[in-house]
Amino acid sequence: MRLLCLLPLLLLPMVMNTWGKQYKRGLSGQQSKRSLEAREHLKPLRRSKRRWILSTIVLEENEPGPYPKFAGDLFNDRAENLSIKYLISGPGVDEFPEKGLFSVNDVNGKVFVHRPIDREKTPLFVVRFDAAERETGQIVDKSLIFNVEIKDKNDNAPEFTKKDYNISVRESFNLENPLVQVLAIDNDKEDTPNSDVTYSVVSQSPSINDLSFHIDPKNGLLRGKGCLSYEKADQIRVTVRASDNGIVKLSATTTVSINIVDGNNHLPVFPASDYQISIKEDTVMRDVLRVKVIDNDTPQTPAWRAKYKIISGNEKGTCIEREKGEKKRDKTLKILGRNFAEKFADALPNTISSSLTVMRNRFIICDFFVQYLSDKQGSQNGHCL
Repeated sequence: MRLLCLLPLLLLPMVMNTWGKQYKRGLSGQQSKRSLEAREHLKPLRRSKRRWILSTIVLEENEPGPYPKFAGDLFNDRAENLSIKYLISGPGVDEFPEKGLFSVNDVNGKVFVHRPIDREKTPLFVVRFDAAERETGQIVDKSLIFNVEIKDKNDNAPEFTKKDYNISVRESFNLENPLVQVLAIDNDKEDTPNSDVTYSVVSQSPSINDLSFHIDPKNGLLRGKGCLSYEKADQIRVTVRASDNGIVKLSATTTVSINIVDGNNHLPVFPASDYQISIKEDTVMRDVLRVKVIDNDTPQTPAWRAKYKIISGNEKGTCIEREKGEKKRDKTLKILGRNFAEKFADALPNTISSSLTVMRNRFIICDFFVQYLSDKQGSQNGHCL
């Protein structure tokens, strides 16, 4: 019985201990909550975010009508509580470069475009939208700045920087090297297929066997395969096309005129292998001998023009003198005919022999010099004076 009476006293410390722990735990939770509330109170106030809603405005250049044409929808959430009037301004509306191009319905916010747009003239418009209270006209929200980019349309063909190209090359020119570089520019949007230019050879005139031309499709360098020949054609016309890579390809052409400069392909030839003349003593003659060569290269070019030189038989200068005691002596002059051009200038020169007969015990003076004359037959004359 005594134990039963002491049992409450024994349990009381245990109950008090458990209650104390729970009290402390609750107090700590309240303090943490109050501390969190205090920290939240110290944070800066955040205003609710204002919202503009604008559907994407996609415009392609030179779109067909009818106009005005719907371009997009505009909405501001202030319209939920206020009577809003929508405003639009900036380039394309009331500023350079184009005015009156865009408009907005001030009630429902529908945006319209009023005429075709040339992207090459104006590729981008930066327009400004505002929301104003209808009664007071006061702006109730921050302006919305919107970039209206005009979508490119392949409406420009490439244009060559030159209407035609005119070049001159020697017929010995190595066609593995570039003859000329053509250039075409497309005014459509850069770095798109619409402005990417590809070159190709369309034709050549005249058509010559074993001679053809090709062009690098990207850089426009024109080369050939084979050999040029002035005798076959003194001019070749190559037609080159420049095409863009749009869905519907546009193109332009130009002509490259290749003027072939005749090379020194033919040796000068004397019509006769030797000449014989007789001169009496005490005779003064202006023309002792006239020689000429025929050259089948192009007339009036260095490859056709000839120059003359005595290479033997006149070692003493301008005098041809018989030796004393002789009644007759033949004098042989070797004359060289040579082109002005380089290729055959020193290669196997043609020479002729001219016999000058001297009579009696006298001598004659033979002043020899070269005079360059031309005639219609494409020959050159040399004079021995």
